[in-house]
Amino acid sequence: MPDKAGQALQRSIPAEQRDFGKKFFPLYAVCFSYTLSGANSTWVGRGRLREWQLLVNWRKFYPPRIHIRSVFVVMIDKRRDLLKIRVELIGISPPIWREILVPARYSFWDLHVAIQDAMGWLDYHLHEFRFGGSSRDEALIIGIPSDDVWDDSPEVQPGWDIPVIDFLSESGDRTEYEYDFGDGWIHEVTLLGIEVREKGQRYPKCVAGERACPPEDCGGVHGYQSLLEVLFDPSHPEHESLSHWIPRGWGPELFNSEKVRFDNPLKRWEKAFTEAGR
Repeated sequence: MPDKAGQALQRSIPAEQRDFGKKFFPLYAVCFSYTLSGANSTWVGRGRLREWQLLVNWRKFYPPRIHIRSVFVVMIDKRRDLLKIRVELIGISPPIWREILVPARYSFWDLHVAIQDAMGWLDYHLHEFRFGGSSRDEALIIGIPSDDVWDDSPEVQPGWDIPVIDFLSESGDRTEYEYDFGDGWIHEVTLLGIEVREKGQRYPKCVAGERACPPEDCGGVHGYQSLLEVLFDPSHPEHESLSHWIPRGWGPELFNSEKVRFDNPLKRWEKAFTEAGR
């Protein structure tokens, strides 16, 4: 039986939401943030319904005399709700960005496929999402685990096993997404909000964006800037060869969100990781 602090925490979520979330947990994600303050420290945490009981039994996990200062709760319907996400390529100005709507049930693998298709990448290279930490060694990494792992290599969690809403559930939540570790294309991924599906619409959907994605294997941010300098200078000795190298119809300012087409993430996964897909 929770003590007074635990009971206060339980009461901070309406009973109908608690019961509804527990009954329909396979369909609904109950995400919450909380702030606990003790004599000398403050803890800010977040979690899903499965962590709720840990929080209400807080005496087992936190020092005594901790007071609950605030709790923020959001219920996400994984059948009907959408995540509105902004993706911006870092290091390039004017910015190259997209806004996409993806189903709330998406895993990080699904989100990876949606980002690839919306940006215009071809998914030729590895990728990863990073959360927290001042360096890659300290960050939580979600992507494609490798069989070739060194003792000092950070662990990579499989993206297909982790729901996006475990980490992106409140407006302003963000993560870093890197594609092609050679060129090092880093994107800032930000949750803008939760929206409800519209009847007759298919998702994921790209709703806005500006400027074309750089061509694959052009050498990262600096290589891309050099490429543009050559393309805009007809007198440059490499102008003709690079003009033939870039994809047909490509231009740095060209982008139309209505022309974005999204692949099925399950089919992409099967093609990449199963014998039948090879």
